[in-house]
Amino acid sequence: MVDPLFQEPAASHVVRLPVLGVTTTFVTDSPAVFDTILDVYGGWADLDARSGVVAPSGATVKIMVHDDPGTPDAEPAFGHRVVDPTLLRVAWNGGTGVADARRLESIAHLSADLVERKTEFVEGVLEPLTLFLLGALDREPLHAAAVVRGDSAILLAGPSGTGKSTLAYAAWRHGFSLLADEPVYVQLRPDFRVWGRRSRVHLVPDSTVHFPELRDHPPTRLPSGKSKVVVELRDRVRRYADHAGICLLRRRDETRPALERIAPERAVAELSTDLEPGFDLFAGTIRERLARIAQRGAWRLTLNSWPDQALPFLDQVATELESVP
Repeated sequence: MVDPLFQEPAASHVVRLPVLGVTTTFVTDSPAVFDTILDVYGGWADLDARSGVVAPSGATVKIMVHDDPGTPDAEPAFGHRVVDPTLLRVAWNGGTGVADARRLESIAHLSADLVERKTEFVEGVLEPLTLFLLGALDREPLHAAAVVRGDSAILLAGPSGTGKSTLAYAAWRHGFSLLADEPVYVQLRPDFRVWGRRSRVHLVPDSTVHFPELRDHPPTRLPSGKSKVVVELRDRVRRYADHAGICLLRRRDETRPALERIAPERAVAELSTDLEPGFDLFAGTIRERLARIAQRGAWRLTLNSWPDQALPFLDQVATELESVP
């Protein structure tokens, strides 16, 4: 039986963009949605000229807008429910959406009022319905941030609250390029590659203590309910890296930062257990991707509350990764 949501809609705006290196077709009947799609994903267009990077197969995301006669909801309550590993349903006050990995197609019907609230629309609807499909196309998410020096990415992995985003931003200020605030997307075939999807970081409000330039940036309330300082980076941002190693982060505020090399098998074992919601969809396949990353180098980096104190250790990791043939 065909889900009625997937009945073919009338649409006048279509664009194909290689998001995470996968050709993705966006279809909408709304000029405002089309502009937002170009703003969020339009930067991926420059990958088309790079031979061997863009996968020929792809996904389709359809966003249809209706006039909502009801009272606008200033804070729509989003619910994201994974029905099974191939089907995601998104619901909120005044709309619904479905991502079907078997069809490699997503569709949402929403109000013009939600489109005007860009953050809610992008993070509550557009990105979940896009990224769920790409996860089925060899772009599996890993709960990590990532920075790049030379040809190698350093993945910064650890539980929520460890300080991944804060360290990534501190490293960017230090001269590294940003690949990703979490998550990182890992591709295995036909070539290994790690991807980041956007050029901004989300920092906890008290991190501005370490970064004076951000003290005038007010926190933004995200659809998740969390308040974060959102920082858009304009330079030293990478889309992907062909080599990577991994740092397992842990937080011990009363100690000085420390770095130790660990066995790849140990890193894989720690990072593939107790996966957080969403990442656990890939519990059966993520070990192979972690092993590919850790074989190039795996470390444990102990952090305290001062991210700059850990930067010499990131320099050390970058130097060691650059020496790997």
